[in-house]
Amino acid sequence: MLRFHLMRTMLAATVFVATIGFGPVRAADPVAADQAVLELDLPAGAKVLDNGQPIEKRKFTYQSLKPATMYTDEVRVQLADGGVVSRRIVFKAGWNVKLPVRPPDAQRPEVYLQDGHTGDSVRRAEFSRDGRYLLTANDTNIILWNAETGEPLRTFRHQTILNAMGFCADDRRIYSATQMEGFFIWDRETGRKLDAIKPERTLMSAAVTPDGRHAVLGLSGNFFDKEQSFLSFRDISTGQEVRRMRLTNREIKTNFDTPNASQVMVSANGKRIAAVIAFFNGGSGFRSYDDFAVVVFDSNGNPVREVRVPTLAILDAVLSPDGERLLLGLGAAFVGRESQWELWSLSDGQLLGRDKVAGAISGVSFTPDGKKFVETVSKPL
Repeated sequence: MLRFHLMRTMLAATVFVATIGFGPVRAADPVAADQAVLELDLPAGAKVLDNGQPIEKRKFTYQSLKPATMYTDEVRVQLADGGVVSRRIVFKAGWNVKLPVRPPDAQRPEVYLQDGHTGDSVRRAEFSRDGRYLLTANDTNIILWNAETGEPLRTFRHQTILNAMGFCADDRRIYSATQMEGFFIWDRETGRKLDAIKPERTLMSAAVTPDGRHAVLGLSGNFFDKEQSFLSFRDISTGQEVRRMRLTNREIKTNFDTPNASQVMVSANGKRIAAVIAFFNGGSGFRSYDDFAVVVFDSNGNPVREVRVPTLAILDAVLSPDGERLLLGLGAAFVGRESQWELWSLSDGQLLGRDKVAGAISGVSFTPDGKKFVETVSKPL
């Protein structure tokens, strides 16, 4: 029988890799409030060891679990060649855990526990297009990892809070942006700063076009002049603006109506450009964002679709490499005990899948082939 144990409460930031596959994605079947389900993905010929005896079973249910209590268990798998692989899982009541198990000599691991940042939670993770590297970021620092071995390779440090980071299309350059310092291009191998752009307005977000020639900067509106936030396309080598794109036609009646482009995205094939926009809820006293949406354009700047989220804040968003799907990390803007992801089809505007996550999603990202996505989650374990 599989044995499980209570786990002490602690705060951790974890990178989860979830398989989503092609076609419509559906959330897992509901799990009873006092149960947890473990589903194993094993290589051919492998069997689970139950009290030392190999069995064919692939799905297990843990019973009589206490609410809000974390448990651990060790899963031992006998491979076709007789070797044994051991994996430790963490779960609680209501969870459906899907665990891929691979031989020790497999080319790439399937799941990484990312613990290289100290002091702050991991805010975002992104794979290089060739799948060899992984970037993770906390508030001010970016760490470059070898995605095959989990080895940290280099740290890119900033003085103020990051609001964007990622790989350029060639995977040899990395970009980053902060509101106060501006936009930067870095050399992956040397860590040297190659280019910098300091825009004339507050830099809310940034991305890079697939050809690596232009930065797409989300610049703040000017509520004194009732000017809206917009996307500014800049030549990376010169910093000059070559194109400007307005995000919304919503009328600005008060200072609080000014929307901000809190995130900018460009699909890997260049066919889709998207931005997360948010509007302030006006009035006296405490202010908060109350209206979130993702606006999606084609490469010519023509609106394609708008996805609105009426009750939750958009914590992070990403386009699939082919530009056909939109992945959202959603939650309460100021309370991070629980959040959820949603996957949307941009061709027909249909919701493909959603699932709740214990803790606050701080980042979502697709793997280069679009078959999996990564959540970075800060939560009590």
